[in-house]
Amino acid sequence: MQSFEFIQFYPIPTRPLSEILQNPSYRSFDLHQSESYPGKLGVDHTPGPFIGIGRFKTAQSGSLMLTPPSPSGLGSKPYHDVVVKRPFISPPTLTLASGTKATCGVAGKHSPKSERRRIICLSLGDELPKLHCEANMLYWAKALLVMTYKFIYSAISSAEHPPPFEIPKLCFVEAGLALTHSQHQQIISLLNRA
Repeated sequence: MQSFEFIQFYPIPTRPLSEILQNPSYRSFDLHQSESYPGKLGVDHTPGPFIGIGRFKTAQSGSLMLTPPSPSGLGSKPYHDVVVKRPFISPPTLTLASGTKATCGVAGKHSPKSERRRIICLSLGDELPKLHCEANMLYWAKALLVMTYKFIYSAISSAEHPPPFEIPKLCFVEAGLALTHSQHQQIISLLNRA
């Protein structure tokens, strides 16, 4: 079962590294500088909805529907399958006066060893800087990858002979930040194309 949240979606742009270095306003991916798109985010809440739980983020199946759609990339189709990533913290285990250990927090999905995990969602004030930092890493990494391939293909075209191996084609997933708007909660999520 999916629950739907009204969101404002901020796609992470792809820019050449030369533009990022020449224009100071491009050196950081910022929500206020990015084009945003209103829409809905469906998040899977069926039993066992987590694709995975890492040390600091959960990953759940979801769907992105923007109105109007973005011109290209993630959100350009009426319906995009996405992976919804949200940061969390693991609460400390408390030793009670009785000597028993207790963990507080929201029950999470099973860890790889099928044991229950306890997680606490972060407040928007704590969540936003963490996901904004990750979005900026993706922004810069995409620019560096494009520059690397331009260099490789330039070197190959000027070489006397092609290399005796194929150049692997790596790619970064399309991603963006989704800011949930509701009376009861404000959540920010990092979305990746599924």
